Amino acid sequence: MMEGTAMGTLKDPTAEEPAEVPATREHVDALPVTTAYRRANQIAGIAFALLGAGLTFGGLSLGLTVRGVPGPGLFPTIIGSLLLLLGVVLFCIALAGKLDRSEDASVPDSLGVRRILITLLSSAIFIWAVLWIGYLIAMTLYVFVLLSFVGARRRTNSALIALVFGVGSFVAFKYGLGLPLPSAALPFLRGIGL
Repeated sequence: MMEGTAMGTLKDPTAEEPAEVPATREHVDALPVTTAYRRANQIAGIAFALLGAGLTFGGLSLGLTVRGVPGPGLFPTIIGSLLLLLGVVLFCIALAGKLDRSEDASVPDSLGVRRILITLLSSAIFIWAVLWIGYLIAMTLYVFVLLSFVGARRRTNSALIALVFGVGSFVAFKYGLGLPLPSAALPFLRGIGL
């Protein structure tokens, strides 16, 4: 008969060497909140706040409404405002030292850092590219990059999913909801309706 808690260390009193199962979260000491950990969270908060501010101001420059309907800047403004708010909250929590380093909160390994950087860089490029090449091409490329390099999917699968998502979201926003999406600034792309 095994004794112990459901998630705690289980011991078989008849066995010579007891079988062990990891202890519950309550029994694991939390990792210490170091100055470097606080500083990393402060920097992350600032980075998200700046990204959010950029999205918000970019969205506002596109216009929130066009002839009484939601304009192309509405969604970027909403997302940017949320990122800005969450970035400020993270910075303030880190500044006040109210951080928790439980077993679930760990510093990403080199692959995790690479994925974070790819996501941030591709998001920044997407924001810039949508103004030059339009929503459809920019969104399709953005999803392709995220699936291929962050999600580590095969390129053919990523291309197919990105194409379906890009075209599907374009049709849903432009024709289903009647929202005007950013069109390409490049004349040859604008000429074909992108």
